[in-house]
Amino acid sequence: TPVAVGDSDGACRIAIPASLSNTYFAVRHGHAVNNLESIISSSPDVGTKIHPLTELGKEQAAESSSALCAAIQTAVVKRGKAFAHILAFTSDFTRARETSVLCLNALAPLCLDGKEVGHIEAVLTTELRERWFGDLDDTIVTNYNMVWPSDMKDARSDAGYKCEPVEKVVERVHSLIARLEAEHQDTAIAFFSHADTVQILQTWMSGADVRTFSQFRFKNGEVRELVLNDPESLPCPQPLDL
Repeated sequence: TPVAVGDSDGACRIAIPASLSNTYFAVRHGHAVNNLESIISSSPDVGTKIHPLTELGKEQAAESSSALCAAIQTAVVKRGKAFAHILAFTSDFTRARETSVLCLNALAPLCLDGKEVGHIEAVLTTELRERWFGDLDDTIVTNYNMVWPSDMKDARSDAGYKCEPVEKVVERVHSLIARLEAEHQDTAIAFFSHADTVQILQTWMSGADVRTFSQFRFKNGEVRELVLNDPESLPCPQPLDL
């Protein structure tokens, strides 16, 4: 049964930026061992040490380089000039780190505006970590369905399982973007992260109600530009199928 979005009392209280000096892109990690095992892996103590990419995930990570290159090139055409710099940041979870290395290594020889991209090394940041799923960590992935309906009602809900609320995820990714905006200009910045984290980030940045993020699922290895204040930039909403 579809879940309706809650009333305004449960809406996220963190406003999107008025403008951005940089352009941001999100890459979800490739297929990983925890995906293969169908378990929720959100603990930093575990996720930063194990649950690497599967062979399929390694292929997806390398293949994401061409999608990232194309997304950056599309942004170049849209803005009418090349970016001064390209930077990357990644969650410190194993699956995201490995995705960043394989993607950026494959990106290096590709051309943007007739020039090779060259070597880029992603900077580790805890702000791009997987969303913490509390008591549901290390349980079957279908338990996401015990959280997302609560997310739709209230951005500050822990769903009764001590999960990280949606607004807390927004708080940390907003902090990262605010810092990058203060430190860089005219830069294409790629984020390597996790499904809920990048979906929450994209939905919030678009200006749509961030509580609806679970309708905009990122596939493993998928790349999207994060467009500010444009709900139409979101993909068509999809029913959850776990």
